Amino acid sequence: MSNQLQAQEPSYPAFVRKLFNRSGDPSKDFSHAILGVATETHEYLRATDRVNAIEELGDNEFYVEAATQVIEDFLGSPLPMSDIESEVESDMRLFLRLTPLGQIEMLSLTINQLLDHAKRWIGYERAPASLPAVFVQVLFVQQASREIGIVRHADATKALIRSVNMAKLLKRYPGGDFDQFRALQRDLGAERATLESAVLV
Repeated sequence: MSNQLQAQEPSYPAFVRKLFNRSGDPSKDFSHAILGVATETHEYLRATDRVNAIEELGDNEFYVEAATQVIEDFLGSPLPMSDIESEVESDMRLFLRLTPLGQIEMLSLTINQLLDHAKRWIGYERAPASLPAVFVQVLFVQQASREIGIVRHADATKALIRSVNMAKLLKRYPGGDFDQFRALQRDLGAERATLESAVLV
C-alpha cells in the first residue's frame, strides 16, 4: 500500500483543483478555503476516534491545498514555501513552550485572524496585504492543532491523510467532480466504511 500512497501523492493537488468548488471570485474562493480550514480544525479537535480524526485531518488538508491554489492563482506565482515553513517553525517553537491553555488561546487567536482576513476581503473588498503571511497562519493552525489533537504527526503521514481523504471524497463524488446534491445528501455510513478500509490498509 505504501507504493500506492506514494503514487497518489503527486495527484492530490490536481484532485483538489478539480473538486474544490471555485466561483471565480478570489475573495469568495479564499473565504471558502479559510472557512474550511477553520471548521475542519474544529471538527478534528472533537474527533471521536482515530478514523474520525484522520478523516478530519484529510478534510483540513483538502482546504489547506485549496487555499494554496487560490492564493497562488491570485498572486500569479508560487508561494515562497521555504520562508513560510521557517516562520511556521518559529511560531511552533513558541506554541510548544506555552501552557495547554496558552496553546488553545494562540490557536484560537490565529483562527480568528484568518476569519477576519476572509471577512475583510469578501465583505470590504480588501485583500490581505501579505498573502504569504496569511498562509503562515494557515499552516500554523494545521500544525498546532495536531499537537493537541488525538492523532499526532507520527501517527499518520501526510500521504496517508491525503489518500484517505481522496478515498472518502471519491466515494461521495464519483469521478471527482463537485456535485451540490451529493455535497448536501451524504451517505455517511458508506463513507465511514470507506474511511475504515482506507485507514486500516
